Amino acid sequence: MSTRKKLLFTAAWPFLFVGATVGVWAYGLWLLVFSRRVRKPILRGQTFTLPRSLALDVTTHWRAPFTDGFKQLLPAGTRLVAAEDVPVGARAVLCVPADERAFERSFVPVEVREDPKYAGCSISLRPAQAESFRDSGVEW
Repeated sequence: MSTRKKLLFTAAWPFLFVGATVGVWAYGLWLLVFSRRVRKPILRGQTFTLPRSLALDVTTHWRAPFTDGFKQLLPAGTRLVAAEDVPVGARAVLCVPADERAFERSFVPVEVREDPKYAGCSISLRPAQAESFRDSGVEW
């Protein structure tokens, strides 16, 4: 390597390091402001109440290597509970109905819920939905 290139490299490397650091910081800020991710942590048991009727995907779980699901119009006032802790940055919130048995009787088809391998159902909320439907207390 020529002396000129060595001098140029020696003078430039600190600026490359600072530029990379600023780039990482700017990317983190961009994710925080513009991404569709959870912004506040959600704890297991946090409740959500639907303020209006909403069509959501209901996932059915089985005692087999299989999942299924269906789209269901849920009425206003339906209460959902966070099934697990959700960290900041997550892309979805896994919820279960607050009253699972009543929910299953009302919305899960009979042939599905009476199958011996049926293990329950869950509903995923997008982060924006979770933020707007969040109740103030943790009950579960």
